Amino acid sequence: MAEASAPAPASGESHPLSSFGVELEFVVAVKDRDKFFNVPRRWRTATSQPINVPPREERHALGLTIEHFIEGPLAATIQSAANAHRGDRVAADTEDIESYHLYDYVDWVVKEDISVFIDGAEFGDDQDAKKYYWKDVEVTSPVLYATDKSFAEVHHVVQALQDNYWIVTPKSSGLHVHYGRGKEWIPFRDLRKIAAFLYAADPTLAQMHPAERLNVRTISMHCPSNSLYSSISHGSSERLAREHLGNNTVEAPPDPLNMGAVSRLPLTRNSRKQRGEGLTTLFQRGTLEGYIFNVHIFRQTQPEWLEGGPMTVTNPVPYTDRLPGSGPDEPVETLVGARELLSTINAPTISALMEAGLLSRSAYNFQAYNNDEYGRATSGKRTIEFRQAAGTVEPDEVVAHCKIACRLADFASSLSTAELYMMIVDLVECEEHPEWYDVFDLLYDLGLVKEALVIQRQIAQRRGIQIVGQSGGRNIFMPT
Repeated sequence: MAEASAPAPASGESHPLSSFGVELEFVVAVKDRDKFFNVPRRWRTATSQPINVPPREERHALGLTIEHFIEGPLAATIQSAANAHRGDRVAADTEDIESYHLYDYVDWVVKEDISVFIDGAEFGDDQDAKKYYWKDVEVTSPVLYATDKSFAEVHHVVQALQDNYWIVTPKSSGLHVHYGRGKEWIPFRDLRKIAAFLYAADPTLAQMHPAERLNVRTISMHCPSNSLYSSISHGSSERLAREHLGNNTVEAPPDPLNMGAVSRLPLTRNSRKQRGEGLTTLFQRGTLEGYIFNVHIFRQTQPEWLEGGPMTVTNPVPYTDRLPGSGPDEPVETLVGARELLSTINAPTISALMEAGLLSRSAYNFQAYNNDEYGRATSGKRTIEFRQAAGTVEPDEVVAHCKIACRLADFASSLSTAELYMMIVDLVECEEHPEWYDVFDLLYDLGLVKEALVIQRQIAQRRGIQIVGQSGGRNIFMPT
């Protein structure tokens, strides 16, 4: 039966209609069932197993692909875990007429993902691991309301995968979280505030993620920075974007801004030496890595409608007609771009401004709101996609990133434009002075203390440190 109404939000933090979905990317160990290999070092004490499939000749005789024998067991494991811990579904089933645009997101789905791959370096000198076939997999969740029950469902599903299979999340894998408002489009005024907030917070939020998700010379071509490589970073004004789209619809006029607002951080930085109650961090402010700007990628990401490329009939838009500070070799200042996003009057303009040229799907992806999809009754994804997190099958890490995405969007939506603009001014200041304020301070201010500790553990592990607990407000850790 269809859901009658949205349930209560998780822990009082989410908008009552906030929803999310998550995409997991990984590779899973596979072998022919008649072959016997040694157990790789990583799994010698584990109870999980590789997936055993029929030999090739038998598969061919049956007319079935290897994917059939891989996706089937994974789907059965997921379904069992989900059924035992069912969350609050936005679309309960395909009989829910009001949710027909979400029929592809009613339940968990397992499929291949050719963008995910593994190389021999992943296993070092463990020759046993290299004898197995490592199959690329993507698992997508149903659309879930952002409630404790829904986060618990995700946790149990991911735990079941980890308990039953040999899974690796190589550097090519990502964790994508979609944020939305149930069956509806995100209201434009909220969408505008979320876009401006994420654009300004992008350099700070980048501190959560590993270098391979930030360095656009490598795998993060799938999630380039909005603040460095988007259309707005190349100086496109909202007017230029609207002219390109041919869309002058006014969903809401801009709210007035206090253009003379000054950051509060210089006045408060001395009182922020301590993170806050319940959050003791291993890393000092200013020590977390962020983006490294790549001028060559910047030049390649300029959208054709600005540069007058071969697919257009227009001439390049001169820099004098773009936003102040525009140039061929560096992005506009973050505050300039955030102000411009707050001056937009319709959702497709936001989508165009947040795209990264030919790379298109940025770290914070607003493509569901583009000129072709926005407002269509049949459009399935009505979400903002958070693409930058690295792949993981640690249940608390997956849930933490889901909660962070939901809270970021809900927080921005909850502020008045004036309050949001002051927050943006502060974020711009800490971009210049990371020793004053970093991603842990931001997570603390959003009430995400538990999630901040999970993120800290991720960062520590990447640096070869294992955090094993906390005592008396201090971290207990040891080298890995």
